[in-house]
Amino acid sequence: MPTVFPLNVRISQIEGVISLVRDNDNSISMQKLSDEAMQEADDMFNIISACRMLKILKTKKGKIEISAKISGLGDKDIVDYTTQQIKKLQPFKFIIKTLKSRGMSTPELFELLTKKGYISYRDNMMGLNSFKKDLLNTGIRLHVLSYDHYNDLWNLTHSD
Repeated sequence: MPTVFPLNVRISQIEGVISLVRDNDNSISMQKLSDEAMQEADDMFNIISACRMLKILKTKKGKIEISAKISGLGDKDIVDYTTQQIKKLQPFKFIIKTLKSRGMSTPELFELLTKKGYISYRDNMMGLNSFKKDLLNTGIRLHVLSYDHYNDLWNLTHSD
């Protein structure tokens, strides 16, 4: 099974971590990062893991560092870089491939991704709502997906 991007990680959380690491000369310990983010180290794990999948951060000798790929980039360029990286990761890679042929409703997409093992939520009804929020946060924010609220229909943005 391929590595799957954690949909519950918010883009704003990733931006916050990047900002904190940059504010600390591009290198920070997990404990200091947790303290400055005012979150438990365990809660930071998914965020750091997501950043590593996106090749935004790396860990080295107990420190979290900005990757060379984004070290000289401005905020807009980091968002553009993140958009390109997320398209290479599951479940977005699969979603993009699927939506190239037709739009899908939230329940259809949820069921398909659950069957493929790309997502897992404890409760299907609450999970469906969480999935929709998670996908809106990441897919829409990074301009990978478009969503028609009136018809509950997901599509690719025009750039894909």
